[in-house]
Amino acid sequence: MPASVIFNLTPREKMFVLLNATSLTYEQIARLMFVELKTVHTYYDRVAKKMHAGSRQALTLLSLQHGLAKLASYPVSENGLFNTRQIPSETKSGRS
Repeated sequence: MPASVIFNLTPREKMFVLLNATSLTYEQIARLMFVELKTVHTYYDRVAKKMHAGSRQALTLLSLQHGLAKLASYPVSENGLFNTRQIPSETKSGRS
């Protein structure tokens, strides 16, 4: 069973988990997800609770261990923007 099912993550939460495992700031994640910064913090709170992670670093480690993210899979370009073409198509869905 996929880890996203075990942790009962929504598609938007899965996208947040992928982005959280990069060097992006929450402000950059908010811009990429077309949401307010407050919403990104809400995603973190919900996902951290579901995955029993006490910090952003712990969430990243857990997401790597459970195959929800991969190291160096989502590079940031020189201008600090995330290369969205490398996001798996299953996470490119619209808002949910």
